[in-house]
Order: sequence, then structure tokens, then C-alpha cells
Amino acid sequence: MRKTQHPSSTRQIILLTVLLVVVVSAAALLQAVTARSSAEGPLPDATPVTITGGDPVTWDNVDRLISEQKFEAASKAVAEIRELARQAEDAQQWTRALVEETKLRMALHGYETAVRFLRTEPWPEDAVSRAVLELYYANALATYARAYSWEIRQRERVETESEIDLKKWDLEQVLEEADSAFLEVWSAREEWGNESLGELSRYIHQNNYPPRIRGSLRDAVTYLWIELLANTSFWSATESNGVFELDLAALIQGDLETSSKLDLADSSVHPLLKIGALLDDLEAWHRDRGQSEAALETRLERLRRLHASFDTPEDRLAIRSHLEEAQGKFDRSLSWWSMGQAALAEFIRVETDPNALVRARAEALEGRDRHPQSIGGQRCNHILASIEAPSFSLAAMAVDGAGRRSFQISHRNFTGLHFRAWRYDLTLFVESSEDYNMMPGHREAEEIMDGIPDAEWSIELPPTPDYRSHITYDVPQLDGPGAYLVVASMRADFANHGNQMVAENFVLSDLVLIRRHVGTSYEITVRSGASGRIVAGADVSLYRYDYQRGHREVERKRTGDDGRVRFNHTHWKRSQYFLMARRGDDIALDADRLYPFDEGERGVTSSALIYTDRSVYRPQQTLFWKAVAYRGGG
Repeated sequence: MRKTQHPSSTRQIILLTVLLVVVVSAAALLQAVTARSSAEGPLPDATPVTITGGDPVTWDNVDRLISEQKFEAASKAVAEIRELARQAEDAQQWTRALVEETKLRMALHGYETAVRFLRTEPWPEDAVSRAVLELYYANALATYARAYSWEIRQRERVETESEIDLKKWDLEQVLEEADSAFLEVWSAREEWGNESLGELSRYIHQNNYPPRIRGSLRDAVTYLWIELLANTSFWSATESNGVFELDLAALIQGDLETSSKLDLADSSVHPLLKIGALLDDLEAWHRDRGQSEAALETRLERLRRLHASFDTPEDRLAIRSHLEEAQGKFDRSLSWWSMGQAALAEFIRVETDPNALVRARAEALEGRDRHPQSIGGQRCNHILASIEAPSFSLAAMAVDGAGRRSFQISHRNFTGLHFRAWRYDLTLFVESSEDYNMMPGHREAEEIMDGIPDAEWSIELPPTPDYRSHITYDVPQLDGPGAYLVVASMRADFANHGNQMVAENFVLSDLVLIRRHVGTSYEITVRSGASGRIVAGADVSLYRYDYQRGHREVERKRTGDDGRVRFNHTHWKRSQYFLMARRGDDIALDADRLYPFDEGERGVTSSALIYTDRSVYRPQQTLFWKAVAYRGGG
């Protein structure tokens, strides 16, 4: 069936993502390794040398080789640049060559050998270059763990003393190495923490966070490590089950003095405690530098992570209350305040309070109106649009009688729904079907809807002031029994654009088929759906499933005064069948598959039911009980 979404439900979604080190898999390398942002500008080239074949070694020629998919030649060229830069102690070129060569090795040889190369090759000695390479190495491990976690989980742990061999490491070892690398670079944060990304954006991609929010190398290291720690698929069973034992109030508030004493290298420390310690450090650093918006972002990140891990209403209320308090104290003239409002609206909208969406909308509206052009304001605007978006779903009885409330409509944020119905010959459709569908699907519905509808009607829907979906029932306004394709539309003109439409199959009929297995036969009883009485003189057809040559009627019987017919299945072999019945204009379809089977002999069972006089006993009380034994067959 076809659906077209209402425009308000497809408005632009403004999303912010964490700082990411640009680490690419071999499969993605063709695009990623050739991508060069014009904003980066060229880096100074190393002194050109000549490769066998006559071409000088420059980054322009490396890019040309990559564009021509000559990865092996490009790798050799970068290796020469790396060696020249190492001899000249050109840290910037040296670092770039190490990263580029690692990317190429990933494409040529896979993650495992490329990561080993990066770790075992000599690195520049300056703090910033080592930080970049350590961060690149750490995130390469994290990316490897995410991309190949299924395969890695199949391995048994093999202890290796000094060898870096990802092919032998289990998931725990990969994550331990990644944590160790993140800790190594994070521990040196005071040496390079003031560095902005600048030229480092060649290796560290900031996405769409403003530089004042997450624009430093210190931000990159912290948020990347948090991203790894927060990945619950990497948590052990003890860590997942131990969340409730953590002190949520302390995690919400944060305490730099306490968290600074935490051993981040200790694998037994819960990931949420490590995340709290990292954010304590980063928030204090931003506050000391007077960067209140960046400090607010660290607070928002803390609450987002906690909100995702603590899901009881009481815990989430505590998290939301803390955010409300923080928002109240923050300078509303700063645009990142609207990002806090967006987070607050998101927290409120998932609460179970019937008016949660009303309250969430109010918070988002305030955030949008305060800073409409900011990223937070746009995020608030998206939340508003998603809360206010009109939508509906339609469920229909497969078969129902006239005058019944056969349609269930779940709807919100609009006042009327329009229906059109097309009647079609069910028997003809079944016998001409080229697949297992007994009724029109998406393709057939499009063709049917090109014709003139047999019925049209509209209904008014009650208002939904709480912005939640409500249920309304409708009686289809159809002239007579038969099979119908019914389409519901938000717009009266049933336009394909700027509209939502839902199609359902519906059979208006008074016939009901009741089936049971008796010996080697299926016994079918035809009754009136309105009265429950048996229906005599109804034709019941047995069809064989055959999507290749078409479903075909193989036997037809008429019900007698008892409203019953029987179909013997001893000769059916491996074929499968279904039923259709007709009496006048009334028709019924039972598409459940019928197949031959032998019930066999039913055995005799002996058992007992034991009763006691109460469910809870205290010591020294008398227990009264009785047993009822029984024996019988199926």
C-alpha cells in the first residue's frame, strides 16, 4: 500500500554528532581517502624526489595516483615522503604521511596490518603530533571493534607479550588497547590542550559543532573516548547489570576532586564513572577559560549519557530536574542555551505523563524563539515540528458486516479524514494473481486507484490537544457486499504530494467460515456473521496454491441444511490449499493454508492437580492440601 508523508513530518533534522577521527575501512577508502576539503588548504610539500618511472614525489602526485586507483604506487610514494619528512624532522609532513599511508594500507591489506604499521613505525617527538597519531590509533581500534565485532567475538583470548596482532586479539584485548591509547593521549592534555583543530582537521573531523563548543584537540580526545566508553554493546554483563548500583545523584552532580582520584586505567571501574570523570575534567577546563557555552555542552553530554543508561521514571525525573536547574542559571543571551532547551524537551517528551508532549513543546518553543537561527534553535524547531506533525494509521477488519465499526483510526493533530473505496472482483483477482497475495498489494493498489471510486465519504476527527495519538472508529459507507480497496487520505483531493494516504483491503460480507479438522477431512461450517446462524446453499470452493500457473479451483461443494461441507485431504500429497465461499453477493476468503496431515493415535495420560489452602505460609503453620488425579486421552 502506498503512503506519502505530510511535509511537516519531513522537515530538516538538525543533528550534532561527536568529534570523529577520520578513520575509514578498506571498503570505504575509495571515497574517503580521495576526499580533500577545499577549506583545508595545501600543506607544504616535502622536498620532491623521483620515483622509478620519473614522477616526483609530491602530495599532488599522490592524489593523482589515488584518483587513478593505483593504491600500491600511492602507498610507495607516501612511504618515500614519510622517510624524507622523518630525516628532515618535519613533524607536520611526517604525521600526515603516517596517517595517509595507514589509510592506503587499510585498503590494500586490511585493518590489522595497517594498525600494526601505525603503531610500530617511528613517530615525531612533538606533543601535538604524538597526540594526533595516538588519537588516530585509538580511534582506529575503536572503529575496528565496531565494524568487525561479530567476527572478533568468535575468537578465544590469546596472550601475546609484545606483538600487536589484531587478528589474534579478542574483543576485550582490542578495547583494552584502545582505552590505553586514549588514556595515553588524554594524560598529556596539559601539553597541547589549548591547541585548536586548525590544520589537524585533516585528521580530526569536527562535523557541525561550532569551534567554540567542541573546537579544541582536548575536546576531540575527551568526546571520542566517551563515545567508546558509552557504547553499551562493548560492556560486560557485570557492567550492564551494575548500572543500578551506581550513585546517580553523584554522577549527575559531578565532582572534580573525587573524579580526579579515579583510576581510568582500571578496567573494573564502570564506564559511566569514567565518563563522569572525563566530563568533570573538561567542564572545569572550559569554566576556567571562561567558555561557559562549551562548559554547558559538557553538562548536556553528561545528562544525555545518564538519561540513556538510567530508564526508570524516578531516575529520569532526577536527571531532567537537574537540567532544568542548570538551564535556569545559564545566561539566556548565549545561543547554546537553546541547545539545552532542546535536550530538556527531548527528556520531557519521553515521559509517561499524559501532558508530557505539551510541556516538551513549550520548552522547545521557548528555545526556538530565543535564538531561532542558532543550531539549538533549529533543533528546537525540529522538535516542535515532530510534536505538531499530523499523522494517522488505519487498521481494518479483514471481513465485517454492514453497519459495523470496521475501521480503527489512530490519529493526531488534524481534524478530518477522507475515504475512497474501489470494488473489485475477488475471485478474478485470486485466479489471476502471480504470487501468493490473495488481495491487492502495493502495485495492484496503484492500478485500482487509477479508476473511478465506487464510494467516497469523510469523517470529522476529535481534537487532540495533548499532541498524542487518539483512537476513533468509523463505519465504512459502502453500498453493498464485496471486496474493496479502501484508501484514507488527509487531503480531500487525494494528492500524491504533501499528503499521507493509507490503503487497506476490506471485505464487506455476512459470511463467516469456521474450519476444523476431522479425521482425514477438513469440515467447513458457514455461518451468518450478524446472527450466528448456519447458512445453507453457500458455495464453498477449494483452491490449490500455485503462484507460477495461478491459483485454481479444484473442488466446489454447496452447504446443506447443517451449513457444512467436507473436503477429504488423503489425495492432496504435498500441495497446499485455501478456501473461498460465496452466497449471492456475499463472499468470504480463508487464505490460511490447508495441508494434509495425519493426527495419529492419541495416547492416554495420567496426571494430578495439587491444591493448597493458601499461597504463603509462616513457620510452624499447618499445611492443608489435596490432590485430584485424572486419566484420559486427547
